[in-house]
Amino acid sequence: MKPLRVLIVSPSDEDAEGLLIELRKGSYEPAHERVETRSQMAAALARQSWDLVISDYTLPRFNATMVLTLLQKTATDIPCIIVSTTLGEEVAVAALKTGAHDYLLRSHRRRHQAQTRLASCGLSGPARRSGQDPSLLARIARPPHREGGT
Repeated sequence: MKPLRVLIVSPSDEDAEGLLIELRKGSYEPAHERVETRSQMAAALARQSWDLVISDYTLPRFNATMVLTLLQKTATDIPCIIVSTTLGEEVAVAALKTGAHDYLLRSHRRRHQAQTRLASCGLSGPARRSGQDPSLLARIARPPHREGGT
């Protein structure tokens, strides 16, 4: 397993665990921290270096634009992937222009599109720089399996 230090910006432990499961399936051993506010993220960035930031697009008191701005202000060149259930194309393009390395939709309906897009463009975003398998990034877009749910 390849070590990966990942900072997860997410409002729930359950969502973060779903991301970690997919990273482990991709042969990574993630050392992680979950944050959900600007101050928590700033403290985590100051405390140690990270290989990857994965951020939900919207949180109750924080959002992906603020995450990207904080990364720019701290002059850290950490790949950032935005994950959302409802990210529209215009918003996704704006996030990429603001500094996101990639965006993924977390939905059953769009999962195949994300996998196809990542596969067709070769390695993208952080995958290109670190040699990660794009199918790993596509799996992150899947919602975690929930017992007794859909």
